[in-house]
Amino acid sequence: MSDRVPEQAPGASETAEQRLAAELELSARPPISTEQWQEKVAREVGSDEQSAMARLGYTTADGVELQALYGAGDLRDAQPSGLPGAPPFTRGTRLPSPEPFWTLGQLIDDPCLEEANEAILRDLQLGAQMLWLRVDRAGRQGLDADDPRARGQVGCDGVRWGTSEEIETLLRDVEPRYVHLVIDAGGGTPAAAALFFDWARRRGVPPSELRGGFCFDPFAVLAEDGELTGGLDQAFRRAAELARFCQAEAPGLRALAVSMRPLREAGTGPAQELGFGLAAAVATLRRLESHGLGATAAASQLAFLHSLGSETFLEIAKLRAARLLWAKVLKAAGVGSAAAQQNHVAFGSEASVTVADPWVNMLRATGQTFSAVVGGADAAIPIPFDRRLGTPSDLARRITLTTQHVLGEESHLRRVADPAGGSWTLESLTDRLARAAWAIFRETEAAGGYEALLLSGALGERIAKTVDRRRRDISKRKTGIVGLSVFPLLAEQRPQLDRPQLDAVAERAVAALDRSDRQVRDLSDVEGFEQLLEAAEGDMTVGALTSSIYSDTEPASCEPLRPYRPSAGWERLRLATDEYLKVQGTRPPIFLANLGTPSQHRARTEFAAGFFSAAGVEPVDLGHCEHAACSAACFRTARANTGVQVAVLCSSDDLYLELAAETARELKAVGASRLYLAGRPGDQEASWRDAGVDEFIYVGCDALECLQELLVHLEVLR
Repeated sequence: MSDRVPEQAPGASETAEQRLAAELELSARPPISTEQWQEKVAREVGSDEQSAMARLGYTTADGVELQALYGAGDLRDAQPSGLPGAPPFTRGTRLPSPEPFWTLGQLIDDPCLEEANEAILRDLQLGAQMLWLRVDRAGRQGLDADDPRARGQVGCDGVRWGTSEEIETLLRDVEPRYVHLVIDAGGGTPAAAALFFDWARRRGVPPSELRGGFCFDPFAVLAEDGELTGGLDQAFRRAAELARFCQAEAPGLRALAVSMRPLREAGTGPAQELGFGLAAAVATLRRLESHGLGATAAASQLAFLHSLGSETFLEIAKLRAARLLWAKVLKAAGVGSAAAQQNHVAFGSEASVTVADPWVNMLRATGQTFSAVVGGADAAIPIPFDRRLGTPSDLARRITLTTQHVLGEESHLRRVADPAGGSWTLESLTDRLARAAWAIFRETEAAGGYEALLLSGALGERIAKTVDRRRRDISKRKTGIVGLSVFPLLAEQRPQLDRPQLDAVAERAVAALDRSDRQVRDLSDVEGFEQLLEAAEGDMTVGALTSSIYSDTEPASCEPLRPYRPSAGWERLRLATDEYLKVQGTRPPIFLANLGTPSQHRARTEFAAGFFSAAGVEPVDLGHCEHAACSAACFRTARANTGVQVAVLCSSDDLYLELAAETARELKAVGASRLYLAGRPGDQEASWRDAGVDEFIYVGCDALECLQELLVHLEVLR
């Protein structure tokens, strides 16, 4: 047979021999070096190689540099990532199997118990495998509904979990053997856990058949709320007792957690989140060891809780780096690989959810869930897209689960142990984040440890510096918020959702207490969780149990980590103009004074329209004008029709030199109370300001401050 590959006949399909020949020819070509890629990028960007690569890369708010291009050379000094299912678990803790690699989770925080129960049953029908039951603020402080300290906290930001009757209403028709139930009860966790076990006992379900956990993290409670019931020492004492009980009687439950969510929601960068979180984990091990729970036992009871934002590659690398770092700590502590099997739960970031254009939140949740899955999270809990508008709708809850099903069933991510493995970018980012986080961890330890930083307020001060950098980038739109600061849709229709009636929830909770047989006993000397569980079997409440076990201790307190919502400043502007629209029937307008032909002004006209729309200001465009008098006449017409008071000049640099000053004077003469110019002023700033231009808008200016000043000028914002 001839070695020659036959020529393909016109219209005929490619033969196997031809495909093989093409592949061989391709594989025989020399590999393209990093230097060749950099040269190509430099030619495309029109700059030297170093400047081009620097322009395309960027640095996170906490100082981690991200390159534009990665290659095999970037892994030369990286920590080996190993194999899936093997230490240091960078590539995950499990090998491929027919089952999904992650547990499909759903957040439950509706204060109305009957409605929450209905939502739970629908979620289970849609494939939810984990129910994250977030207890309301009163329960998280270990308070009963009729406690004066619970005023305004009952039903706030969570479900009511105070009595056996309430638990039965919430979990009616739920079979605990077949679903992971996680009770997130903050400082009230010991009492909430006792009531949960009592509820399961009444259902005929022994602790050994339960799955889920309690994610008790006293440090996180203190960081989030600024106060911890019972104080740190007693809280960790009860945490150790709960962990020992779960280890012996309920191996399907994890009692403890290291939650990095307060750190992330306060605005840390990824390296800070990992570094401070690792310091918190080590401080947790020390506290538990002081109460007789060794590192091996503690590690088997810990879950790590993360919040994921929209920076996909960084979030994937963050989860992988978290496992690498924790494995390093456990190895130093002498914990064997069997006990070092880690559990990581990834939530969508609460801070990323916007009120304006909430539909975009679906895309954010999709990206965050993708990051969780590819990063190797053991469970994913996306945030419903309409969460900030009221009680999440059935549609929103369905989408959080359907997104996970699509990633698993249609994208086939459940078939791959480590989709990120081998990627130069992700492997390098993982190593770089781990190194940066380890440096922060060592600095924290040198400064006295996580506990010292948290209690002194120094932790919040360090995070505040990162938040300032984030805020500047967002204010200048260097970091855009889609649907809000960039690409706004002023005609969007937001879902109309019901807000929970917290007064009614509190009244029902108090009535439930009146029907219960509360017993208040001194349980401060109780040793072991078993005795607390016995007390719960007598119809005691969360408040009664908590006050009993902490009767002789004072709460710990510190300055809490303040949540940082990147969209808050922009939403303040949009909500103000939304309210203006309701009252006036129109949005506050701004006149686009377009000078020259469309080709001369279009780019800046479109920029200006998007710039002001971000604040909910409606652009008024009457076309283009060739001279200053025409612009003035058009402004008079627009003012008569819309009441517009302000204008923005839009044109090319060349035409600005010719017409900007004259047009500014004409517009001010016919009543423009404030005048902007789209573009950098350069050397002309003084002369154009003298002619009447009040402010200049351009890429990189402080857009948020500029728009805020405009709304104050228009008396839309005070």
